[in-house]
Amino acid sequence: MEFNYSRGQRLIVELKDNQIFEGDCLKTAKNRIDLSNVSQYPDGKLLKGNLSFYRSEIESVRVLHQTDDVQDEESTFDPSSPQQKEKKVDSAPRQVIALLKDEYNRLLEMTRNYIYMATVDNRYLDAIEHLNNCETIGVVGIDSKYGRSRRLSLLVLCSWDQVYLFDLLLYRKKGLEPDLEEILKSDKIKKIVHDSRKLADCLWHCHKVRMNNIFDTMVADLTLEKNQTGQAPETTRNISECLGHYLNFPSSLLENALTVTTEEWEERPLLNSRKIKAAQLATFLITLKEKQERMLLKRFYDAVDVFSHLSVNSSGFHLQKAPNNKSDVPDEIKDYL
Repeated sequence: MEFNYSRGQRLIVELKDNQIFEGDCLKTAKNRIDLSNVSQYPDGKLLKGNLSFYRSEIESVRVLHQTDDVQDEESTFDPSSPQQKEKKVDSAPRQVIALLKDEYNRLLEMTRNYIYMATVDNRYLDAIEHLNNCETIGVVGIDSKYGRSRRLSLLVLCSWDQVYLFDLLLYRKKGLEPDLEEILKSDKIKKIVHDSRKLADCLWHCHKVRMNNIFDTMVADLTLEKNQTGQAPETTRNISECLGHYLNFPSSLLENALTVTTEEWEERPLLNSRKIKAAQLATFLITLKEKQERMLLKRFYDAVDVFSHLSVNSSGFHLQKAPNNKSDVPDEIKDYL
């Protein structure tokens, strides 16, 4: 079976050793994909020349689309699958990122354009002002062993368009800055967290801060799984697995960030590569939350879509015959309620 991709398609190739490359499809063969304009994750550095990838080293291949008219492709390329090995060339499986190319690239740029702060300065004050004006932010506590008796090394806060890294090890205070406390405690700012248990426990017992208005993407995942299968899941997904499940991201996109040790997180100066990994853990939270929220409220959004188009899709004759009592519930949306 040949790889069935078109010349010029933007592809994301994930290797079995967890390396990820992105490039334009140049040529495909039975056991090989050739890419041009190739960059490697996570730093996004453009590599020289063309690169070839062989079936034996490929874990998965994903397509990035510029427009949404072809985003209904959902099948997965798994070279180890016997069923997929038997498929014909004209029905070769493919996996499509659930975001358009521009939005996907914007998020990747955010992971590299973080703002790192180790003191209270003008950048800190600008960050606080920006975060206070956000309705929703992503929140990540960093240090693999933090908890009830161990403080955070880094606090990562992410708006829709900017990631902020607050290096708590280098701040003069043992506790959080009052501005950060107020953001975490605010009922007006929704905090997106993946598995809020340990972070909430640490914030309360180490900093006396109770985080309010939380959307936990792990709980959303468990709820959606229960709704789909009718049974409560036995295990949970980490953030990398959730991004793969809901947005079709490469399964190893965040795996390296999740495996950084406490000792590595506490090394100072903090390496730029680790700052990128810290930013990665927060960057995609808002996008993941929006996807999950849409799925959780699917019937509601379907009802709104039908309701909002009742008059638009009706002829003038039907509008004239419509009952004068506008408080009556239209029959068209009763099935959605």
